[in-house]
Amino acid sequence: MATDNPANHSLIIANLLSQLRQTLEQNCYRVFDGGARVCAALDGPDIAVIRGAPEFADGSGEGKETLHHPLLLVEVLAPSTEGHDRGVKARQYRSIKSLREYVLVSQTEPSIEIYRRSGDEWFLTDVAGLESLVELPSLNCRVPLAEIYAKVEFEAA
Repeated sequence: MATDNPANHSLIIANLLSQLRQTLEQNCYRVFDGGARVCAALDGPDIAVIRGAPEFADGSGEGKETLHHPLLLVEVLAPSTEGHDRGVKARQYRSIKSLREYVLVSQTEPSIEIYRRSGDEWFLTDVAGLESLVELPSLNCRVPLAEIYAKVEFEAA
C-alpha cells in the first residue's frame, strides 16, 4: 500500500509550477501555488491558472486569497487525500463555470488524469509514462511527464 510522500508531493508541484510558468510566461496567464483558494471550494488546489489579471473576493467575505474564474486547477494526489480530491473537491471545482480542466497528478507513478469540460459535460483523458506529454488545450500548452516527474523517486512495488 502506498503511503504519503511529502517530498514527492512538493517536488511534483514545484516541477509543474516551473513548467507552466515557463510555458505560459509570454501569454496573459498567471500561475498560482496552493496558497491561493478558489471560489466554490473549501480549500485551495495545489496549482491554479487564470487568464488575465486576478479577480479576488466579490464582497462576500471570501478574502483576497480567493481567486475567481480559474481556467485550470491541479491536485497532486496523496494516498491520504486522494478520495477527497476525487470526490468533494472535484464536485466543488466542477461547479466553477470558468473551469475548463481539472488535473489529477499521481505521486506514486508517472500518471495524470485530465478532466476537460465540453459544454456541460466532463471528459477524462489518462496520460501515463515518462515519455508522454500532457496536453492542456485551455492554456494551449503541452508539458512532458518527464519534466513533471523530474527527480521524483517512486517506491518499489
